[in-house]
Amino acid sequence: MSLVEPEREHRDADNRDPSEEGAAPREVSGGASRDPRAPRLRLGPPVATWSLILVLVLCALAQWLVAGGGFQGAELGSIYSDWALGAKVPSLVASGEYWRLITASFLHGSWLHLALNLLALLVFGRMVELFFGRTRMLVIFVLTCVSGAVVSYLLTPRISLGASTGVMGLIGALVMHHFKYRRYLPERAAQVYPLLLIILSSRSL
Repeated sequence: MSLVEPEREHRDADNRDPSEEGAAPREVSGGASRDPRAPRLRLGPPVATWSLILVLVLCALAQWLVAGGGFQGAELGSIYSDWALGAKVPSLVASGEYWRLITASFLHGSWLHLALNLLALLVFGRMVELFFGRTRMLVIFVLTCVSGAVVSYLLTPRISLGASTGVMGLIGALVMHHFKYRRYLPERAAQVYPLLLIILSSRSL
């Protein structure tokens, strides 16, 4: 037998497709094979989360400036600035100003209201963006904001504003993801739940 044949057989074995029967699975970095059922992480800076935070802060500054720029208690703006900038006013929505069902979610009633939503968005928005990606995170936030405004318009005659429904939509998506992939997530992923309880409790204040 020629000496070339064993060398050729060795080279063919190195080029063998791992998907062939009996072949060992390829390993990912770290020496552990990746379970295809495990959730995929979208690594990178949370651009969508920080963009939403920036938009909410700019809208809050607009409320404050239109209201006169003074500090009068905990209120962020005034009833006049809220109406002018797009709060959900049922009578105005009924007259055809449907854009208020979108803009109302980017305004807030008080500095505390704004701070709590920014904190929740910073924590839960980043996690949703990590698990779902930037585009889906934005879609979840905007759709739940608009859906919440529509439900509020249909069920109550009260004037309303705030991004709380968008935040709750992100929390709902995160809870669903954790429930579906709980066996693949690290234990520290559950550390967000105490903060979740605080955020939910603050809605009743």
